[in-house]
Amino acid sequence: MKDTLIKEYKSFLDNGKTERECVCQIIEKARNAGYKDINEYSQLKVGDKVYITKMNKAIMLFNIGTENIENGMNILGAHIDSPRLDCKQNPLIEKDFMVYLNTHYYGGIKKYQWVTIPLALHGVICKTDGTTVNVNIGESLEDPVFCISDILPHLAQDQMSKKLKDGIDGEDLTLLLGSIPYDDEKESEIIATALYISDRLLSESQMYTPWGLVSEASTLWSSPIAASNSIEDAFKGIGLLAQWLFNDDFQPNYKTGVYAGQHKGWVLIANNIPLYRTINRLSNMTKNNNYYRINDKSLNMKFAKSIADFITED
Repeated sequence: MKDTLIKEYKSFLDNGKTERECVCQIIEKARNAGYKDINEYSQLKVGDKVYITKMNKAIMLFNIGTENIENGMNILGAHIDSPRLDCKQNPLIEKDFMVYLNTHYYGGIKKYQWVTIPLALHGVICKTDGTTVNVNIGESLEDPVFCISDILPHLAQDQMSKKLKDGIDGEDLTLLLGSIPYDDEKESEIIATALYISDRLLSESQMYTPWGLVSEASTLWSSPIAASNSIEDAFKGIGLLAQWLFNDDFQPNYKTGVYAGQHKGWVLIANNIPLYRTINRLSNMTKNNNYYRINDKSLNMKFAKSIADFITED
């Protein structure tokens, strides 16, 4: 009897890593014991065995007795305790060429117990059509597993001098999700380009909001150089014109760099035309932008590139 109870309890814990998974197992055992969902009844009578759930995360089971409920009821309560790490609402982060899920811990966990062990991902995806998809990755032998990295022993002198409860901070419980680069070149170019454009649109659109104007004013106030860019460019233009008129050795075109082969005067003027400046930035993004890892085939993203080529065509 004890061996059977222990095995069933271990199985319940293995298959009940979240409240929803526990409730699912309880429903299965309850139905095997003769309980039915309360919605299956139009009227209850003595002897009925029913259950009701709340968001599939809590469950109550009732045996309908013979006495009036005003005389009271016998209650046996149990708490579904599921210590775990929950993904934050926007969990995906990239750091040191690795992809992580940002988490926060739930329940009374010992944080040091959660590092450098294989972990599984459990959850539910709620789709826009109202249906749900259960997620369970890492429990099967064929599944990939996840882990939280820790400091190497010979680099952890400060960590090991701390109290046990302070050795691992909650903010360090980031789940390592992937380390292999996405190898679909076409897809990754589109994603990188979309990321760049959305970032630029957000930054530039904020200039037209009250807080954006305050930010811009603060930048100009704290940086006289930024405030004087237009005056500086004007003097540059006068200088170029003077060299072109009076210096026989003056080379009007850039020989190297992003603007190689282009006229210095035209580059100076173009960089002060907002619309053209934006298009030119997109056109030259593959030459001078490493942050988004865009190679020389992307934004040549044909549409923007074709516009830029048309405008700059000789």
